[in-house]
Amino acid sequence: SAKVFLGFLYESGITGIDLRLSMPRAVAHSYCVREGFSRDEVQNLLLSIDQNTSLGKRDYAIILLAAQTALRAVDIANLKRNDIDWRKREISIIQHKTGKPLSLPLPAESNNAIAEYILHHRPKSDQPYVFLCHTGTIRPIRSGSVSAIASRYMKRIGIAGLKPGRAFHALRRYFATTLMKEEVSVELIQQILGHSRINSAK
Repeated sequence: SAKVFLGFLYESGITGIDLRLSMPRAVAHSYCVREGFSRDEVQNLLLSIDQNTSLGKRDYAIILLAAQTALRAVDIANLKRNDIDWRKREISIIQHKTGKPLSLPLPAESNNAIAEYILHHRPKSDQPYVFLCHTGTIRPIRSGSVSAIASRYMKRIGIAGLKPGRAFHALRRYFATTLMKEEVSVELIQQILGHSRINSAK
C-alpha cells in the first residue's frame, strides 16, 4: 500500500519527513451512480405491452404507476385497494423499506389504468391487494414478480443488459431525474421518493 511505501522511504532515510503522517485516516466514501430510463425508453416499455389482455392491463398499470410515482416494487406489490383515495387521486401507504408513511398524488393516467384493471381485468377475489397473479391460485403478486415485469418488457424492446444495474428500480431514477429537470428541489424529491436521508436522494 502507499502507506507502507512511504514508511519504507522514511525508514530508509530517503526522505527526512515521515509522509505517512500526512495521509488521511479515512477513505472517502464512494458512490455507485446507476442510470435511470430515458423518457423514450419508458414510452417504449409502455407501448410494448399488449393491453388487449388482462395480464397486459395489469402490467401496463404497474409500469405506468412506477414511472409516475416512483413507488418501489415491494410497495406496488403491497398496494391495497383502500390505500387509494379515488376522489383525491392520492395514494397513502406505509413504506416497506422505511416503515414510514408516504402520501403521493396519483396522476390521472395511473388512476385510470388502475381503475380499468380493477373493474374489468383483475381476477375476481376478496384479496385486499390491487395487483394479483393471473395464473394458479389467486394471490397477491410478489415484489420479485413486479421487478421481473420490467425485465420482461426490457428484453422485448431490446434494452436489457445494455447498461448495468438497470431494472425496475430504474423507473424511480427516471421519475427523480424528471423532477430534477423541472427544477424541483432535492428536499422535495427526497420526500416524494420516501428517502430517510437526503444523501439517498442526492
